[in-house]
Amino acid sequence: MACKLFDDGRLARCGAVEGLLIPSHHEREKYCRTDGSCDCPTFKLYQLRRAPVPQSQYYDQWIPPAPASRVADSRASDAVQLPVAV
Repeated sequence: MACKLFDDGRLARCGAVEGLLIPSHHEREKYCRTDGSCDCPTFKLYQLRRAPVPQSQYYDQWIPPAPASRVADSRASDAVQLPVAV
């Protein structure tokens, strides 16, 4: 049975998340359209909160953080070197 919070309409919206969030193909096939919704991390968080989950928490849950070394490297390469008056 499909998840009761999944709106499989035109945009395939997840009702467990605030705003308009379209679950990924992986989420839809593994949790939304099957009887695996009880195992869905978003559904579990929704049940704990007893309210829709903010999108920032949703993304924190599904997208792993970048490794610290890559974040530091990207900041260094993005730095702009300004000339210094002597």
